[in-house]
Amino acid sequence: MKKFLLFISLAMACALTAYADKASDYKEYATRVRAEVWADSLPQFSAPPQVPDKYKNESAVILAAHKNISAKKKTGIGFDATASLIPFKRVALINMDDYMRTLILINDKAALEDFSEYDLPIKEGSSDWFWQEKDERKYVLGVRILKPDGRIIEVPTDDFVILSQQKKENKADRQKLAVPGLETGDKLDIFLFTHTALKNIQPQPIDIILRDKYPVLKYTIDCKIDDDLTTVYRSRNGAPELTVTQGPDKDYVLQGELAQPSDAAPQLFYNRNLQAPQIEMLIYNRRFDEYTPKFARKDGVQANPDAEETAIKDRIEQLEKFSDMTSSVKTQLGGVKGNPMKSVKEKLKKGEWTQAQAADYVYNLLVFSYMTGKYKYYPGDFVNELDAAFRQIDIKDIRKGITIARRDGTLDKAINYKDIWYFVYLPECNHYYSNAFRGYNTSSEILHSLQGQQAMFIHNKKLSKKERNAEDRWLTMPKSTPADNRRVTTINASIEGTDMNISRRIDSYGASKENAGPLLTSDNMLNAYLEYLNREGIVADPQMLRKEKAKDKAQRMERNADALREQTEIIRQETASYHGNEPKQFQGYEVLAGGIGVCPDSAAISFEINYTMDGIVKNAGRNLMLSIGKLIGEQAEIAPSQRKRLEGDDIYIAYPRDYIYEISVGLPSGYTPSETSLGRLNTELKNNAGHFISKAGIKDGKLVLNVSYEFAQTQLPASDWNKMLELVDAASKFNTMTLLLEKK
Repeated sequence: MKKFLLFISLAMACALTAYADKASDYKEYATRVRAEVWADSLPQFSAPPQVPDKYKNESAVILAAHKNISAKKKTGIGFDATASLIPFKRVALINMDDYMRTLILINDKAALEDFSEYDLPIKEGSSDWFWQEKDERKYVLGVRILKPDGRIIEVPTDDFVILSQQKKENKADRQKLAVPGLETGDKLDIFLFTHTALKNIQPQPIDIILRDKYPVLKYTIDCKIDDDLTTVYRSRNGAPELTVTQGPDKDYVLQGELAQPSDAAPQLFYNRNLQAPQIEMLIYNRRFDEYTPKFARKDGVQANPDAEETAIKDRIEQLEKFSDMTSSVKTQLGGVKGNPMKSVKEKLKKGEWTQAQAADYVYNLLVFSYMTGKYKYYPGDFVNELDAAFRQIDIKDIRKGITIARRDGTLDKAINYKDIWYFVYLPECNHYYSNAFRGYNTSSEILHSLQGQQAMFIHNKKLSKKERNAEDRWLTMPKSTPADNRRVTTINASIEGTDMNISRRIDSYGASKENAGPLLTSDNMLNAYLEYLNREGIVADPQMLRKEKAKDKAQRMERNADALREQTEIIRQETASYHGNEPKQFQGYEVLAGGIGVCPDSAAISFEINYTMDGIVKNAGRNLMLSIGKLIGEQAEIAPSQRKRLEGDDIYIAYPRDYIYEISVGLPSGYTPSETSLGRLNTELKNNAGHFISKAGIKDGKLVLNVSYEFAQTQLPASDWNKMLELVDAASKFNTMTLLLEKK
């Protein structure tokens, strides 16, 4: 059962596995924290606002939410590995307290189920042995039930969260907490408190989301940050501006409040990162071994800073000052038997390959060297190595630049330099190469999260200083079409009695590969790359890229065997999910292509699955009833509670796409489709949201069905919601279609 912890789950996303200190010490600490939080005189909790009439029928209502953050800095001692005499240095210690408290009115059984049990991830971090870094955390969870008759019942939580001190990396763990006695009509008062002690480590970014699944009547923010730290924040999507003052101790106090109640967010076709009001906050310290951006080296508060003068400027300077990576590329690729770089250069020079073909090949060769070599992957290094590799094959006209993923907003509003991506652009062939390291999203396929996003080139070194300063370096990353991201499902089926034997092939292109890619094992990827890189005799011995010892190879083979078993189970589950039922018999599957490159014979991730289903064909007297709609897979239905769209809640999908189904069903001897039911399979709906088109007929004694279900746009105005409903409803309706096969 999927459980949901509103707001608080965000704070737990980077929590760490705990190592128990003395139980009595922790309990004393937790008791003190809970007493302090419960005693906090927040009027919205002691006298919560009345629920407006428009929220009376909501499953739950967040009566009050409060985010509290405090951060204090002092100086400590750390190990200095570079010192020749005294191996110690001064480092920054930061102690942070952070809690999120919510008061939730439970109105029905659905909300009761959501809030009666929590299942939260606990992840583990690391620390070193030489006093260099430290990340210690203590968590305290507080849960109270407020009954309508005024009783307050506190739920014991000491066994749920314990003292945390990272020792070494380990597998993720999970903890569960049940809330006994919670009933409809109760109010749930809950908080998660985190104390973080950092040494020589920057605090993680803080995202304060002010809208979620249920309406929020009151949301307040209260932060107190040491004046010897740098605090950078940005209010997005209508979030309130924070007031900034300094107290008597000179610490900065940042406060804010939701101006008016926030409606429940849509659960479909909605991008919370782009649409929900939120505040992104970063806290920096200057005494930090890793890179600290220049704009964050000045203490104080920077509210909604000019991105071009801060994060963008910083990232551009880093990209421009990168050292030449030619020697690094030669180290990675120079030992490959057959000298592929030389061969590609010659093919390009003779005109046997276009620049796009050569560049795609070199990109994939470099990615493969990272995947199979001992090289540590750094995005900045990769882009600059790619630049050097292109120059080695005499591609000279190269531009480098930066962009940002859609989930992180727009480049002109960036505040976190780590959110900014590098890319390489070749003007002659109009190809972009990002620093994404996904394996199956390779060559010039731009990740969908970067498509249509703002971007900026670094300065063109071919221009004079005056011309460079006048150059408009802003651009927009290209967008893909539904056809670029198509997923083609080809089904060849036959009927035996009431069983259906199915051979189903899936070819995923472009962004659709992101759903299929995780199904690939490392061995699938290896074989796909070797097939791609060995084309036209370019690499005589591609295995030279895998300099393995016998022990390493044995370990790899063992990992591959485990991955293969996991892959088999995942594909079984995918088959059951596709039809809504477990197959009667699962014969097996084959990975046909790994999606490497953009050539016609290598662009898709392709699987073929063979199995037998019962329940799709049923006896209907002397006739047969075929649930033909089930062959396009389970389709989403929009629940009544989600069929309304508020003004301003635009419609978002991750990327345009086209689901194509090419279905052929061999009909049993002596049966023919009813003309009436066959005619109902021909449908056509087209509107701004996309289209749903199906065409059916009989050819060579087989039923032939072709379906195209397209989402044409990544964003539509809320006024087009009815058109999106029409589109989704058309697919959902077709999913229930049946075909009567009449006995002659």
